[in-house]
Amino acid sequence: MMSAGKQRWWGSESGLRDETAGALQTSVPSGEICTVTPRAVVAALVVIAASVLWDEWMPYYVKGSNISRSHFPFLLLAVLNAPADRGTAFDRKGLAAAVERKEIAYRSSDKLFWEINAPEEVFSIMDTNRIRIGQIGTKHAHATGKFQTMRELNQLYEVVGIVEADEKRQNEMAAHPAYEEANWLTEDQLLSTEGLKVVAVETDVGELVSTAQHCLEAGLHVHLDKPAGPSMSALRRLHATADKAGLTIQMGYMFRYNPGFEFLFKAVDNGWLGSITELNGMIGKLASDSVRIEIGQFPGGGMFELGCHIIDQMVTVLGPPQGVDTFTYRSRPDKDSLADNQLAVFRYPTAAATIRSNHIDPHGRRKFEVIGENGAVVIDPLEPPELQFSLDKPLSEFREGYQTVELEMLDGRYHGDFFDLAKVIQGEKELRWNSAHDLAVHEAILRASEMDID
Repeated sequence: MMSAGKQRWWGSESGLRDETAGALQTSVPSGEICTVTPRAVVAALVVIAASVLWDEWMPYYVKGSNISRSHFPFLLLAVLNAPADRGTAFDRKGLAAAVERKEIAYRSSDKLFWEINAPEEVFSIMDTNRIRIGQIGTKHAHATGKFQTMRELNQLYEVVGIVEADEKRQNEMAAHPAYEEANWLTEDQLLSTEGLKVVAVETDVGELVSTAQHCLEAGLHVHLDKPAGPSMSALRRLHATADKAGLTIQMGYMFRYNPGFEFLFKAVDNGWLGSITELNGMIGKLASDSVRIEIGQFPGGGMFELGCHIIDQMVTVLGPPQGVDTFTYRSRPDKDSLADNQLAVFRYPTAAATIRSNHIDPHGRRKFEVIGENGAVVIDPLEPPELQFSLDKPLSEFREGYQTVELEMLDGRYHGDFFDLAKVIQGEKELRWNSAHDLAVHEAILRASEMDID
């Protein structure tokens, strides 16, 4: 009996519309090319015309990126008319019956993604090149979200298993919907899994770096959550191991692929803001008693645990700081010694940057702004991002003064991380944030948190 499943197929926009070649092509995850015959093109055009009328002349593109649901018949016909390569055959009529409906779900950089409901067997036939990935740890605050994301992106990843050394914690998580039917393994079992390429490390903060070291020594790429532990020297050893072996460490700072920050990076890279003179970031939340106990195990407190996310963005924009002045407050001395209200002022040759972390903020305010001689970018709030862009004179499609920039939103907070990681592992690109960047970020985090540098 065939089990139903939902998968996303992906391909380049140029692959969807290849007018110069006189044929429409669609990429499938295996990398095979499906070419539509002229007869199929004519039939598809008729179906499209009818469906567009039915959709009340819905625009071909929505906000410059999405494809109308009217065009699903065309994509479906492309699949149904594609030859089955590698000697693999399947029932196209059965596939057509199984496909319920298609909608554009997500677009990231040059990739289009659409969801199709179909039997799992269809996708196992058509997709044999997924990246084998596993996860170690469930105790990190981002662990559940990362595991869910990897499972959702099953057109790119095959999740082979998850490790939780704490038996009590494993039993608790096994009952959590996010870990339903998860394959629980020991660390040795996971790291020896045939074909495994990458491991997401989601342990307690104190165990992150040592666990990642085990993964690198097993020849595996690593997605490492933040912050990268209390030891600077241990992180240097970790990156030295990765660089020597040609392996990637992708840090889990959660705003790297945020659409607001992606626009900011573009503005800075293209020189739209001119020389940067000021940068300000703030990130807060109202920490519960349990959270205060958890993050209070490190003297850096909230800046170490949460401020690290925007210090990473600061270093992306301005590079390593020349120095830092810190201001730390512990607002609940009768309850604990948590550093819960902190300010760090970073010194740069032509700019000053301030980063605030506040764990007694009842509103959980989060914003980031960069000001240059020619313009400014203000992201407020950070999630979902809302962005104001200001210029001293018109530039391209942007007018003088402040204006709201419409951003294309992601499906989830961590989707961008794992899409990009897949490209890196498959050799399509290098990660933007290299070891020198990550080490500079971590040193800045430790200094801003008033923690020792070993």
